Amino acid sequence: MISTFSSQPSFFDLGLQSSLVAHQNLVYSLEPQARGRLNALLFTVVFIGMSLGSVLGSKLYVLAGWNGVVTLAVVSGAIALAIRLLENARLIAAERRTS
Repeated sequence: MISTFSSQPSFFDLGLQSSLVAHQNLVYSLEPQARGRLNALLFTVVFIGMSLGSVLGSKLYVLAGWNGVVTLAVVSGAIALAIRLLENARLIAAERRTS
């Protein structure tokens, strides 16, 4: 139990780093002349998002305890999934119109 608990931060960090590398790869494929600006924008938005998550998580922990923090995580994940699914549906619809 202890070894599983102590390894979880490493897996979380690995997932976070993988996500950042994947997003950076997307940014670099967009506009070669604007890589520096786009990369700065990406990490600014990531920093703001993480800061906002920390503030909201802390406030919810004080107000609603651990259940509030878990609810925030689930709602945030559901919103991210909905955005992803809507974007995929939009891309598929656009592809069908052009073919």
